[in-house]
Amino acid sequence: MQPLQTEERYTLSKLMSEQLKTYILERRLRPGDKLPSERDLVQVYQVSRSILRESLRILEAEGVVQIRHGEGAFVREFDLAPLIEQLHYQWLRGAGDPAELFALIGALESIIAGSTPGPDAGIVSRLREAAARMSEPSRLPAAWLDFHLALASSSRNGLLAQIAGALLRHAASLQPFASRSVPAWREAHAALADELERQDAARCAALVAELWSRPASK
Repeated sequence: MQPLQTEERYTLSKLMSEQLKTYILERRLRPGDKLPSERDLVQVYQVSRSILRESLRILEAEGVVQIRHGEGAFVREFDLAPLIEQLHYQWLRGAGDPAELFALIGALESIIAGSTPGPDAGIVSRLREAAARMSEPSRLPAAWLDFHLALASSSRNGLLAQIAGALLRHAASLQPFASRSVPAWREAHAALADELERQDAARCAALVAELWSRPASK
């Protein structure tokens, strides 16, 4: 028998990874549940250990499982970060325009800020604290990110919150906050925190759109 070529090995590993995804779904495995041992999986699916291990590494890279050496493979908590990381990398490879990323985040934040009911008192407090820290230039980058992550976390749609949060972390590296003066950022974010507390959905959505229009047009 001829040894498998690299492309053939990858194809088999990818097919096996899809089989394992089906296994997880059909058996309704929860985060923290352990997959069967390598020996059991090899016997059930009739594949080599090397193919199985490659397929598990694919799932680990996708954020589906966590491999603990000496223990086995475990189902991971639902997390979109690995997928967003791959999308961001491909976007950068294609010479992505930062304005496109900022516009996308602005659209997502407008949905979150315009939702009713608005954020609770705890989130509003975090927003005000982050806005206040924007008065110091050296603290602006971290404060800006803290504000927008807090806003994303206020969404009652968990999927939307994860997507917005992951995109914001990538956007922060592009310094969208560099398009205005420090006082202007503090005042704009403080105003948004005020409107979120008042739960004026239309006004909140408009303020978010205005916040992101500056970076997008930079």
